[in-house]
Amino acid sequence: MGKKPRKASGLANPPTAVGDGGIPAAGAKPKTKRSAKRPRGDPSAARDSTRAEELDRQLAATRIGLDLIAKLHPKRTQRTRPTGKETSTAGAETTGKSKPAFFDVIIEFNRDYPDGIANARRLLIDAWLAGGMPGKSEPKPAANAEARHVPAEYDTSRALELRQTVDASAAASDSKINNSKDKIELFDLLAEPGTRLSILKSMYTENYLFAALTENQIKRLAAWQQNKSTSDIQPGPAGGPAAEPPAGAKSGGAFLVYKIWLDHETRQLTTKSIVTVKADAAHRSFSALGDNIVWAVIDTGVDGTHAHFGRHKNLELPPGLRHMSFTRLENEPDVPPDELSRRAQIDKVGHGTHVAGIIAGAWEASGPGATEAVALVRTIDGQAADERPASNDKSSLLNSTGTNKAIVLTSETISAISGIAPKCKILSLKVSEESKNGNVSDLLAAIGYIFQMNDYGRNLRIHGANISLGYSFDPEWHATGQSPLCVEVDRLVRSGVVVVVAAGNSGHGTINATIGGGRQGPLLATIMDPGNAALAITVGATHRDMPHVYGVSYFSSKGPTGDGRAKPDLVAPGERIRSCKPSSSPPAADGAGSNAPVEYAALSGTSMAAPHVSGAIAAFLSVRREFLGQPQKVKEIFMKSATDLGRKADYQGAGLVDLMRALQSV
Repeated sequence: MGKKPRKASGLANPPTAVGDGGIPAAGAKPKTKRSAKRPRGDPSAARDSTRAEELDRQLAATRIGLDLIAKLHPKRTQRTRPTGKETSTAGAETTGKSKPAFFDVIIEFNRDYPDGIANARRLLIDAWLAGGMPGKSEPKPAANAEARHVPAEYDTSRALELRQTVDASAAASDSKINNSKDKIELFDLLAEPGTRLSILKSMYTENYLFAALTENQIKRLAAWQQNKSTSDIQPGPAGGPAAEPPAGAKSGGAFLVYKIWLDHETRQLTTKSIVTVKADAAHRSFSALGDNIVWAVIDTGVDGTHAHFGRHKNLELPPGLRHMSFTRLENEPDVPPDELSRRAQIDKVGHGTHVAGIIAGAWEASGPGATEAVALVRTIDGQAADERPASNDKSSLLNSTGTNKAIVLTSETISAISGIAPKCKILSLKVSEESKNGNVSDLLAAIGYIFQMNDYGRNLRIHGANISLGYSFDPEWHATGQSPLCVEVDRLVRSGVVVVVAAGNSGHGTINATIGGGRQGPLLATIMDPGNAALAITVGATHRDMPHVYGVSYFSSKGPTGDGRAKPDLVAPGERIRSCKPSSSPPAADGAGSNAPVEYAALSGTSMAAPHVSGAIAAFLSVRREFLGQPQKVKEIFMKSATDLGRKADYQGAGLVDLMRALQSV
């Protein structure tokens, strides 16, 4: 990404000396107790409050992030739900006036600062360090000085000079220290006991400083400017009064910071694969969350009661759309539409719910006494086996004695999980009932339903479809990619709908070797229908969070197609992906969630890889809406922006889906 566009330095209406809650200008006299306390109902108090709110709005548009404004004044603005904790000097939540609340913040410096951002950051650090150094009349550090953790390589000489400047200013008249008032003010600004700057961690960045500041410090720092009138004040002889500033010095100014952001409390996303496709970065940088996008999940149904879909109301559809079940229709021709919609939100298998949870939805344990979710995981001999084994050889499952290792399912708790496009709407089109096996006719009916709801391309209300079901085809039946299912998929794409399909799980099997008989190995030309459809985005599988190391999953169907076309198109994480389990799952029998309902579980397959791409495209379309109705252009963008894993195209296609690069490429 290029350099951020900057607003012109200065506030729209820079304050001079504002009332309570505002930012005092340099040199402004503090209010007396008499002026600070006004009787109730005093109009001047209301004016001060309004003035402070107006200042907050100005700062929100310039130098304080909206998330931080919401944190500072949760009752005044409800734009963002407050997160994290305010801490006192002791690190505990504060309530009293004697220990003001501190907020963890990220200070981003002004790139237009005349001395450069490196010196801008250093100036702030030096001002803070100076408060912990002995003064002229102090054999020990100042009373307000806590421990300053300074990296060994950091040069503290400028901090010492600043401390000497502060001492010299105490004996000088105002007219003699005009050229250092700004730095003295910065020194005073950071003098609040409990102020913390994380120097070492900040040094790993170019333009940021991580700190803990009070509300008053945040506001003052946001409005602080460097006075560029003269050079730094120089102490007089023998530490006497400072020298006069040069004659004719002119005042000027430059803001030190560009923006002060809230340092949000982070939680691990149990679905690690969200990072692999860079969806987490796209959420933060582009707000690519899937807003106002509808994605059909043609599968075994989606559990409408699962908490994962409650936060963003993913299963509440726009007017005119309804979930539909296409199973058993041949035996129940008169079943009411509402009943079909209800059935589509029941998933006795769990496959469709798992797929939908990868595309959209989110859940986290929040609030006092929040209960974490339970996830079902696999263990081998009591050790977590959630990562890919070092070898695909079955011998890795044997003990040293040659006996089988104990493979059991156990449970663990998770605190947060998110789909790739958490706000995307999910349309459940149920095409399989009691098992993962269904009929192609049900799939074709579901595709026909999408055609109808979109008025055959004239009114696009369903933007994409995920098909993580398929079947092996026999070339004797029809040419590759020309089965009825493939033909209808291609027609759906031409009508403006993005269709993402799983490549299949038949990419590994027994090979008859001339010497040694049968052995396990990869199988080419194993793409399943409808993955053979030319216009569909066919997705193979790779490792959840180490795709460059492990490459394409051994089970993932390989290309080319039977008629020589390049497939798959992309790969995405498909190994042990944690996502939703339906509420009908049995309770966990052991582990952290003993006898608790299983809400999440880990499954593997290209069925899990395809929804990663569906979610990525839904997120993309939510912020690049000009590409709605252009599925072939979208496919081109994602293939050109994919990450090469260094594997053959028959295995990886164009490579690993990369949402951030796709967004940045257009």
